[in-house]
Amino acid sequence: MNSRSSVASNSLSNFSLIESSPNTSARLRRLKIQEDILTAAANKILLNCESEERENADLKNYVSKVKRSYSEIKTLFQDIKTLTGDQDNLKNTDIDDIKKDILELEAKVTNFKNFLRRELTVLRVAEKELIQQINDNPQEIKSGLVKAQTKPYSELVPSPVRVLIHSPLKSVEVQRFQEFLKTTKRFGGWNEYNHNSFVSVWNKYYKQDNNLHTPYKDDATYLRFSNEVCQKIFGIKPDEIWSHTQWYLEYVHLKSCQEEALSKWKDNKRKIKYSKQKKVENTEEKSKTREQRVQVKFR
Repeated sequence: MNSRSSVASNSLSNFSLIESSPNTSARLRRLKIQEDILTAAANKILLNCESEERENADLKNYVSKVKRSYSEIKTLFQDIKTLTGDQDNLKNTDIDDIKKDILELEAKVTNFKNFLRRELTVLRVAEKELIQQINDNPQEIKSGLVKAQTKPYSELVPSPVRVLIHSPLKSVEVQRFQEFLKTTKRFGGWNEYNHNSFVSVWNKYYKQDNNLHTPYKDDATYLRFSNEVCQKIFGIKPDEIWSHTQWYLEYVHLKSCQEEALSKWKDNKRKIKYSKQKKVENTEEKSKTREQRVQVKFR
């Protein structure tokens, strides 16, 4: 008896400790709140599923009824056509039976038309009610449509360039390249075909040179390059090629600087994300360790 009473007293004391622990009671309250939220969400989902199932069942019944009526009419019509299409069959068939089938076909067609007419009437009434609701509450309908509109992909997943442009920590390289694009014409003022021809010849002569600066006008390589561009683009002048060369070199340089800045930005972003994940993991690990200590303490 003494041992039983001691065990009971120990269990009661442990239970009182658990109840008196503020962390445990707070955790129980949070779990209760989460349980209520999950229950409400589950009930809502079940109600929506039931309503959708009812709507789907009504639609299936309607479609099956239409198909069945149409199939009956088609079968009866084919039978009548078979009997009346052949003279031998017509001689061996009682005319009253044919009249009976024709009257039955006419009745089925009439019933089918009436059924469709009733359904159309119901739809027209529903349409009028919807139009009336829209006319009575145009602002609510408009606000609902605005809320339902989805954002374009460019807003949901913005490009790194746009992020850096609008970021408070603006990148100088990105700003320079974007300003250059704004202040100069597309393709340096040339049309796309001529510019692409220029780039094709340029890559032939200068693609291997990674640290390229503006070449000299009387440089042998540049003269060969300029002559080939003149041959590819009709009516182009050497001065125009020289001007476009300067524009293109500036374009390539600024674009390269922007790409390097974007690469650094992505690396830093990846490092920040990794450090945040580590912090979260450490916090979770500490909380688990703390919970284990509490459980050991209450045993």
